[in-house]
Amino acid sequence: MERKHAGADIDRARLVFFFLGCLMLVCMIPLRLFELLSGPVMATDLAVVVANFSATR
Repeated sequence: MERKHAGADIDRARLVFFFLGCLMLVCMIPLRLFELLSGPVMATDLAVVVANFSATR
């Protein structure tokens, strides 16, 4: 947020947050396949994804 207020470019930060959100979704697939994805873990992972995607707006 400090970079945004200073007028600096934040495109790289947005790209990193978007990439991490996509990576988290992809990483949930093997966890689900091997039945390691419990309810709380899925909720936490989805919360991280939502936070990352909302940061890119």
